[in-house]
Amino acid sequence: MLIENTKEKEKYFELIKQCFLFQYVDEETVNKILSDERLKYAVFEKNNCIYSYKSFEKSLGIILKGKISVNKYKENGEVLINYLKVGNAFGGAAVFSKSERYIAELRAETKCVILFVSDEVLKDMFRISEKTMLNYMTYLSDSLVFLNKRLDIFSAGNAEERIKEYIRINAAPNGEGIYELTIQSYSRLAEYLSIGRASLYRILDDFKAQGLIDKSGKKIYIKGELK
Repeated sequence: MLIENTKEKEKYFELIKQCFLFQYVDEETVNKILSDERLKYAVFEKNNCIYSYKSFEKSLGIILKGKISVNKYKENGEVLINYLKVGNAFGGAAVFSKSERYIAELRAETKCVILFVSDEVLKDMFRISEKTMLNYMTYLSDSLVFLNKRLDIFSAGNAEERIKEYIRINAAPNGEGIYELTIQSYSRLAEYLSIGRASLYRILDDFKAQGLIDKSGKKIYIKGELK
């Protein structure tokens, strides 16, 4: 369902202005871009398919409300790639691609509002503001970094090696110089790594017993050879 009411669209303007596209862009230019009637605001209900492998838009999608899951389908079932939330974007690499197939399936995990910025709007935006083009290039580069991290994790081998690689990649030093990682949800992490939740807990307990990590609630502290 599309949002046609102007006032309803304007409710999201302040959020859109915080999007990566408009970083360091003056407000007058941003307001000019947001006045473009070709911008499309769409509402998706929970569990709606937003993009599929064969059905997608040549647009950059920006999440204004809700949460989206990015999934791939393999012979052995569905693999969660990532969760996207308010302020995140998707579809950037496909906007100017000639491919007729999208790389994954995007599903609304909650009710969502998405701003779609078409390829033609983006081209005009880049002509109006060079900064938006540079911001877009940075976004694409960051997306590649994320995909490379994901590949590193899944090419690591079995469940134990995937968990080790995930911890290595995502842990960062705290104020005391100890590398630590905060797990927002062990259930989601298990899904992300394509392993059972019980297996995740067991492997982390094994790592702790081996002196590789310390674990306290949602905090994991790296020790020994995991560094």
